[in-house]
Amino acid sequence: IGVLRSSSLIIDTANDDLLKVWGKTNEIIGKPIATILIHENELDTLDTIRKVFDSGKGFTAQDIAVEIVHLEETKQCYLNVTYHPILDQYGKTEQILLLVIDVTQQRELSLQKDDFISIASHELKTPITSVRASLQLLDRMKDSPNSPMIPKLIDQANRSIIRINTLVDDLLNVGRLSGGQLQLSKSTFKVSELLENCCSHVRAIAKHQLIFKGDDSIAVFADEHRIDQVVLNLVNNAVKYAPNSKEIYLNLEKYDGYAKVSVKDFGPGIEPDQLAHLFGRYYRADYQGAQYSGLGLGLYICAEIIRKHGGEIGVDSTLGEGSTFWFKLPI
Repeated sequence: IGVLRSSSLIIDTANDDLLKVWGKTNEIIGKPIATILIHENELDTLDTIRKVFDSGKGFTAQDIAVEIVHLEETKQCYLNVTYHPILDQYGKTEQILLLVIDVTQQRELSLQKDDFISIASHELKTPITSVRASLQLLDRMKDSPNSPMIPKLIDQANRSIIRINTLVDDLLNVGRLSGGQLQLSKSTFKVSELLENCCSHVRAIAKHQLIFKGDDSIAVFADEHRIDQVVLNLVNNAVKYAPNSKEIYLNLEKYDGYAKVSVKDFGPGIEPDQLAHLFGRYYRADYQGAQYSGLGLGLYICAEIIRKHGGEIGVDSTLGEGSTFWFKLPI
């Protein structure tokens, strides 16, 4: 926030946030704004302020790109700037109130949503195209019911339908989370039994060796279906992103009044600058330069489910050594 006065557009006041945007100190107070808007790309801003002063009509500029230097680090931000004239009793402009709002985060979220729509369209189209191709081939073979290709085509179509169902479930879960409509159906169950069931399911479809270690006696009061969903997502991620890790460990322990579940792989690990974003909505990590299929919703859904249980979720990773995803539930 700042205030300009008189036709000379003297900087009367400017708070710390505005000074940061300008890259100045409070030494500029009392000086014309023309002394700081001197670059070619800032001259249009100066003309806009003058027009607001002369006309007495306010103006808002949106998504203005600026580079802000803070602690010797330059960061590009996007701002909405409103110039609001303050009139005297005769209707002439006395001052201009500057209101600056940082919309960088909202803009990034909007871009992420645009990317997500594009990704979702692609992710859904791929299995739908596969189902369509399988059905077309089956239609051509209806007069040859004993063809060895038929079971393979049916299996391919089934796998594609499972993929579509998974994607739709993710979309529905995100919608419920966003609207606060994800209901938990809690009961008391042994976590070890849930992990063993998960292990048997994944062992049946993967080449990895899943090894369970931990305290068999730990029980929690939680939504078993939702916690199973979280564990399956973490294990499936380990299978997907660490294909050369022959062993995946599931560990269960008591930790400061919580049941802590860890899923450890020995894959390539995750870049340190990606760790803070992994549980964000729409975020898809780049593993060793490769983008994998998916909507970027799985870990976000896991995080929200655990938070709704009053728990915590996180990840520890070392490049070249692997990753450990973990979550904690109150006991």
